[in-house]
Amino acid sequence: MGIEKAIDNGLKGIKNSYFGMSGKSDWPATIFLSLNSVCNSKCKMCDVGQGIKDSQFFKNLRIDGKRPVELKLSRLKKLVDEVKHFKPLISVISTEPLLYQDLFKFAKYVRKSGLEIAITTNGILLKKYAKDFVESDVNNIWVSIDGPVKTHNYIRGVPQIFQKATDGIKEIAKWKEKLGKENPKLNINCTISNYNFDKLEAFMKDIIDLKPQTVTISHYNYVTKAMADEHNQKYGHIAKATASCVSAVDLKKIKPAVLLKELNKVKKLYAKKTNLGFSPDLTTEKQIDDFYNDPHVIIAQHACRAPWTISQILANGDLTISTRCYNMSLGNINTMSFAEAWNSPAFCQFRKTIKKHGMFVPGCTRCCAVL
Repeated sequence: MGIEKAIDNGLKGIKNSYFGMSGKSDWPATIFLSLNSVCNSKCKMCDVGQGIKDSQFFKNLRIDGKRPVELKLSRLKKLVDEVKHFKPLISVISTEPLLYQDLFKFAKYVRKSGLEIAITTNGILLKKYAKDFVESDVNNIWVSIDGPVKTHNYIRGVPQIFQKATDGIKEIAKWKEKLGKENPKLNINCTISNYNFDKLEAFMKDIIDLKPQTVTISHYNYVTKAMADEHNQKYGHIAKATASCVSAVDLKKIKPAVLLKELNKVKKLYAKKTNLGFSPDLTTEKQIDDFYNDPHVIIAQHACRAPWTISQILANGDLTISTRCYNMSLGNINTMSFAEAWNSPAFCQFRKTIKKHGMFVPGCTRCCAVL
């Protein structure tokens, strides 16, 4: 599940007291987990894939960047026991979950505890673990596919990654039929960049026969050096920003008129064939131009509410807002319970800061948590 969807779910029925000045919050609707700090693709739009070690995104995902780090299965099971009373969605994201050897032992424990689990993957190892996905009753699988065959393979930096992902999806479908199971439900996410903005219709044509339940097309999340510099000059005392996810992506090459035409074609041709989602749903050429070329323009409809509605646990146990947020620890589940970390003094103070500033600030304006 994407962060923006998790925030929307968390806001349903939310009370005004959640945003009180004490900084304390009731439980999150979704707990995101980075089980490990390793990946097997080299994505153009990812600082991990490109080895940009000084970015906040790299630091959140790779922790110290020197050695692999992962959460212990015993602590993950204890985490489930601690949180199952408020029934959050457990969403395994970041790096590559299928490289975590105890993934399906964990998934089975989540399901036996009465919780739902979603897993996001690049799909390289999907065929190998297709039966495990079905047998462990994972509720939802999100597969990242960013274009038609050649485009996706180039963006992800791995030969045949499109074919490996789609072969894996088909293998899961076979096991679902063989075992008479409905789960996992298939969802596909596509991230717009300068490599694929003119190929969205071709992307849909290449994946629609896989019968995805949902296809989400996400506009790019980024922080440029200029955004980071401006942010740090004004708000660096709150949280320091770095350029993120722009080393191998050139946003200026995205042509708003062409992208708008592609988005409209996708809506016209495929809205009745699958559940389409757009994050955010930009419907005019000016909105698209502003999004990619003028990050001072506020696209968000509300201030950041992520600190009240979601939680991200990194591979070393640190609690933070999300992997795309600032590199900071607001608690750690290896030294405290989830409840203690969720309402730790550091987390409460950060919520107070968010409430005061709204975080319509240079380092936050193109983050998925406010879009």
